[in-house]
Amino acid sequence: MDYADFNKMFSLDFLRSLSGGAQMPFDSNAFAETMRKNVEVFSEAQQKAMEDAQAAMQRQTRLWTQMAESNAEIAREVMNEGTPEQKVAKQTALLRQSYENSVSALRELADMLETSNKATSELINKRIAAALNEIQNSFEKPAPADKKAA
Repeated sequence: MDYADFNKMFSLDFLRSLSGGAQMPFDSNAFAETMRKNVEVFSEAQQKAMEDAQAAMQRQTRLWTQMAESNAEIAREVMNEGTPEQKVAKQTALLRQSYENSVSALRELADMLETSNKATSELINKRIAAALNEIQNSFEKPAPADKKAA
């Protein structure tokens, strides 16, 4: 839904029609503006969440590539010449390094997602707090006079 449709849907005439043409007990223009801001912020939050999710997926893809390369290196080392003890020692060292790299990368990915979730939640929480204040203020201010009644 674009803003023009939203404004049409919550126009003063539309809101009056809901109340049978009577004066609204709140500032309907302020209410419509609050709703427009809500849609704008939720769209922004959704866009940010999608961008962050895409970045996380790209990072995850790079991690899988690195893990595959590490596993291929381990397989190559096992196939090299040497005594069984040397092969086990080398394989163990490579597995440890691969495991530590994987854990570190997964922590990095988790941190990325946590940061994204916090930022998106903050954006939404701030808008909800502001919307509640705006709605409260629209009931405290007298509604604008009906122009058609004059």
